[in-house]
Amino acid sequence: MKQSREERCTYIIELLEKEYPIAPCPLIYTSPFQLLIATILAARTRDDCVNAIAPQLFNLYPDAKAMAKASPDHLFKIIKDVTYPDAKTDYLIKTSSLIDEKYNGIVPSDFMTLQSFPGVGRKTANMICVEAFGIPAFPVDTHIQRISYRLGLTNSNDVLHTEKLLCQFIPKEAWKDTYRRMILHGKNCCSVIQPKCEKCCIRQYCETLNPSQKEQQYFLNF
Repeated sequence: MKQSREERCTYIIELLEKEYPIAPCPLIYTSPFQLLIATILAARTRDDCVNAIAPQLFNLYPDAKAMAKASPDHLFKIIKDVTYPDAKTDYLIKTSSLIDEKYNGIVPSDFMTLQSFPGVGRKTANMICVEAFGIPAFPVDTHIQRISYRLGLTNSNDVLHTEKLLCQFIPKEAWKDTYRRMILHGKNCCSVIQPKCEKCCIRQYCETLNPSQKEQQYFLNF
C-alpha cells in the first residue's frame, strides 16, 4: 500500500535526524539584525560566501544605526562577491535605515512587518522568525524546494505551495530542525548537478533518482 505524504515525511525526518544529528543555522550571526542582513545577502548566494563576508561586515557595521550610515561604495566593496551586489547594497542601507528610524534599532518579530523591508521576502522573514525569535516557521530555500520535488512531496515550483505542504505534513515542533537538515542534505548530497544518489540516506523515498538534465537545468535557473 502506498504511503501517505505524512507517513513518508515521518520516515524522512527520522532518517535525516540520524544522518545529521547536529544541524546548526547555516548563517553566522550574533543578533537578529545580523541574521536579517546575512539572510538578505544569502538570496541566490551560497551560505559559505555570506559567512566569509560576515566577520568584516559586522565588525564595521554591527547594528542598524551603523549600517544605515554606511557609504554605498564601501559597503559594495565588502559584499561584492554575493549575487546582485548593487541591489543588495541598496537593500541593506534602506532596511537598516527603516529599522533604526522606525523601530529604534530593534528588528521586529512580526512576519508581515519583516516582509515590508527592502530585500526581504517570505523565506527571509520565516528565517528571522524561527532563528531569531523562536517563532515556528519553515523557510523554503532552493535546497528544500529541490529535495521536496525529488521526494515527491510537492509537484509545484511555487515555494509557498511547498511551504504549506511541508507545514501540513511535518509536526510543528520538528520544523526548525527539519528545515536545517534539508538544507544540509541539499549541500552535502542532493545537489543540482551530479547528486550523490548512492550515498543518500533518504534515497528509498526519492521519486527521481539520477535526475535528468532537464530537471537539473530547471533547478539551476530556479
